[in-house]
Amino acid sequence: MLHVLCRNTLKYKNQNSFVHPQQSHPCCLSHVNDTSAVERSEEEEAREEEEEKESDSDTRSRAEKPGSEQLQLCCEKCRALKNPKYELVTPRKMSRDHLQLQLDAEGVYECSDTALVFEVSQRVKITYCILSWSKFSTYLTGSWKFAGPIFDVDCDPSILKSIQFPHSLCLAADKDNEVKFSVLHVKNSCGLIEPSTDHSRSHVKWTVSSLSPVGPIAQTSKSAKHHGVVQVYKEVGHESSFSFRVYLARNNCSDMKDIRTAIRRANNCKNNKKYILVDKPPTCMLEENRNYRLISEPVGHITPEDMLFTSDILEVKGYFEVFFKESPPFKLSLTNADSGHTVWTVTIREGDCVHHQEETPRKPMKALTPSGTSTPEYSTCKLSCADPTLTRLIVSSGMAIADGLRAKRMIPDEMYSKVKAAETRQEKTRLLFDVLDSQGSSVKAEFYRLLKKNEYYLVHDLELNSCPLVLYKNSGFLDKGS
Repeated sequence: MLHVLCRNTLKYKNQNSFVHPQQSHPCCLSHVNDTSAVERSEEEEAREEEEEKESDSDTRSRAEKPGSEQLQLCCEKCRALKNPKYELVTPRKMSRDHLQLQLDAEGVYECSDTALVFEVSQRVKITYCILSWSKFSTYLTGSWKFAGPIFDVDCDPSILKSIQFPHSLCLAADKDNEVKFSVLHVKNSCGLIEPSTDHSRSHVKWTVSSLSPVGPIAQTSKSAKHHGVVQVYKEVGHESSFSFRVYLARNNCSDMKDIRTAIRRANNCKNNKKYILVDKPPTCMLEENRNYRLISEPVGHITPEDMLFTSDILEVKGYFEVFFKESPPFKLSLTNADSGHTVWTVTIREGDCVHHQEETPRKPMKALTPSGTSTPEYSTCKLSCADPTLTRLIVSSGMAIADGLRAKRMIPDEMYSKVKAAETRQEKTRLLFDVLDSQGSSVKAEFYRLLKKNEYYLVHDLELNSCPLVLYKNSGFLDKGS
């Protein structure tokens, strides 16, 4: 059965019928389009991340440097289960959460950073972005819950045959717990619950139908146990006292992204508080709908007393605050509040509380000027012939840009209809550049403004690397070194 969750209606679709519940169903919410809400959020996050890099590079600990998002399993039972081995490939980092893989031949490949597994039929380039489930929680209803990270993958769907998503459920913990996996596929302003084709102790396999935000979900007959993580962040700048944030999360890169976002925003607040990650073993087992309690030696001031571990824990205040007047060492232990069983424990020593300043060289921001135009919005866009070594980038928010051009009567209705009907992002991009070929500088300036609004990371990364954007006739947007 295929479940479709759309704006103002919840549809349960099979081959014969649609069933429509009441229009006011609380789960029947939608974004304006598949990625517009995500793009707005990512623009804010990118600005915050850049502010953090420029103003406080010294508050970032070595443990916070980009690395593998998927942490090693803590569960001996799951490690003992055999899992298929695939060719491990390292992605190019376009930004912290935007990755790219160049796969040279047909085969099955595993991303070393995210544990995503791609099955392809020929040579192909795949770009993908780690998203946050908080943007898509309204698409789930009933007993469906998030089971792993959600991604926006961009590739030719005729070449990408299947994707295997890592999941965080511990299938070995309780064999009486019946688990059903599916994927949530967000497209055309709807959330479709599509069947998975297989699963293992660590992955959920999905046959690609089309590409837009997609991630694994699950139904369980009772509360499931997750491979979880506990991350400790220390507040820096206090010499006479010690303050920490202790986060609980599932072991997946979407949850890790949410924690990084929360810390980045805390660091950018005007209260002068800064946090760095304390590098301690983070993995443990966490059970849904279970209360956990953090205890310490010596006794510190800890709030809240208990915390309920749920799928939306990071959307609320999903961390403990810990305060000590004493000097380290501090022993922290996470316990089951009902049974008293300890699921995680670490000792924070004096060396863990020393703030290591690490200056990060700033990349020069090169001011790029256009050729033959003084339009302010166009000030960072260069019009020129392209270098033969440049490679093509695909604009993923083509419809949002087309809508913006249409609102200002800068795109003919016939061309707008063609862009809307185009099935792939590549085709939408090509059609948009056909519009630019036939229009003047004012349309190009508006296009660039919309591109910067909707594709902030693309523009941000190119400018950060002093690489000019090139509007190249009949070729699309290009950048050096892709």
